[in-house]
Amino acid sequence: MSRIPRRVRAWGALMDRMRSMHVATMTDADIARNQTLRHVPAPVKAVVFGPRVQGVVATDAVATRSTSRAGSGVPVRVYRRSKQGDRDRPLLLYFHGGGWTLFGGLDACDHLPSVLAARLDAVVVAVDYRLAPRHPHPAQLDDCEDALLWAVDSASSLGASPARVAVVGDSAGGHLAAAVTLRARRLGGPVLSAQALIYPVVSRSVDDASMLENAGAPVLHRADMVRFLSLFTAEGAVAAAPSPEAFPEEADSLAGLPPAFVQLGSHDVLRDQGRRYTDRLEREGVAVRVAEYPDAPHGWVSYPRIMSPIFETATADLVAWLEDRLAP
Repeated sequence: MSRIPRRVRAWGALMDRMRSMHVATMTDADIARNQTLRHVPAPVKAVVFGPRVQGVVATDAVATRSTSRAGSGVPVRVYRRSKQGDRDRPLLLYFHGGGWTLFGGLDACDHLPSVLAARLDAVVVAVDYRLAPRHPHPAQLDDCEDALLWAVDSASSLGASPARVAVVGDSAGGHLAAAVTLRARRLGGPVLSAQALIYPVVSRSVDDASMLENAGAPVLHRADMVRFLSLFTAEGAVAAAPSPEAFPEEADSLAGLPPAFVQLGSHDVLRDQGRRYTDRLEREGVAVRVAEYPDAPHGWVSYPRIMSPIFETATADLVAWLEDRLAP
């Protein structure tokens, strides 16, 4: 296994000295304060989270449906190339990470969706779903489903094709992407062409070998996952009843799900559950590709500038796979 790059290790050490950078050491007030920070200053975006790609325009909207469970609808941000072709473009739904708890407002999550819009000439809808603990599971999944249905219904006005739809998510967003595909299968639609799961959370387990090996690895500690899981479900993850929508690996069957691309980091606490989920998808007949990056901890989507070589390699792989799956 390759070593984590020095720059990434230095970033992890800096995070470890800042209470507000690890949910395990954040107070309830810290979490509430984080959730009110809707806008990220441009210099911070440029250095830490990555800027919006030039040549891409982003429009804030509200995904409103008559059956919406979020009251006034779900805030979304729609990314498109500023110069678009005449054809209907692929439609991607992007679900951000942050342990179902952090990074509301989407400003800290601008980079990847704008990259995908630029490189794929796609319409990308990023979803500002409700956050735990004020809104425990299944609020996040309900919002993502509502946004998906709205986007498919609105595909024509968005300049996208309702027949070329994929879901993409990282970390907790990877969980939401996996769970949305399970719900869409159960409800009979919409039809999805692909699911891209970037170091997804698919299990309640905090005792996998990778959890113990990488307990203090950069960005995401085992203690952070314990706290995130406790905030995610109202009962706490251990007490919660078996639920494939909360923990997709608990599904009775994964057969009939859309093709999947699962990206993992060898130094990530979530590595082993991602491996298990990939193995199950393959055993149950789902077309699946897995890419594991030997020098990667968690979080290259969140910190693309700091982890730039890892981010660029992984994102090039993601774009190539989506191009193949979403070709007209």
